[in-house]
Amino acid sequence: MTGFELYTLVVCLFVYILFVVLFTILITWIVKQYVKQLRAGIEDEQIIKEFQQESNRSERNGFLQKVIPIFFCALFSVVFLFSTYSAITQDGKVGFIPTVKVVSSGSMADKYEGNEYLFDNNINNQIQVFDLVVLHKLPDEMDIQLYDIIVYEVDDVMVVHRVVGIEEPNDKHPNQRYFMLQGDNVRYPDKFPVTYSQMKSIYRDQKFLT
Repeated sequence: MTGFELYTLVVCLFVYILFVVLFTILITWIVKQYVKQLRAGIEDEQIIKEFQQESNRSERNGFLQKVIPIFFCALFSVVFLFSTYSAITQDGKVGFIPTVKVVSSGSMADKYEGNEYLFDNNINNQIQVFDLVVLHKLPDEMDIQLYDIIVYEVDDVMVVHRVVGIEEPNDKHPNQRYFMLQGDNVRYPDKFPVTYSQMKSIYRDQKFLT
């Protein structure tokens, strides 16, 4: 064995012994501290503290377990009641509570190029097929204005069209207005004028979940 190899061996042994001594001292100190904690009851306090924390978590979890089902039951009840109300008012006049209607026709989906009033007045609230629209209570007859979107009934069919003309009371109908309605995507107005008594609700540019 050369002198260098002997020197390396001695250094390695020294370092190894040094680390063993240091780790022994460290482990001995940790054990002593742990024994002191046990004697002082610190460990017991920690156990009690952890138990209290676990109890608090259990109480919070128990509270959440009670609240979450109640919340979902209330939510489902609201949805059920709203759906029932919407179904009842689907073919009737809407009251103070708004309702939702599924649009099944494409007559309001686009702007027909011949309907110049849409472009002249920059009217862009078209309604697509299968849109869920929120319908509101009709205003008074005299408050219905040109270009309002109205839901009305004709031959047991609910139609969603825009007011494109209003004929004020005259000799032929002295006590009521006549309304001409038309779909934005339709070339001609509806065949017959619509009276206020035929109208069920008004659309105010609100869509459901869109």
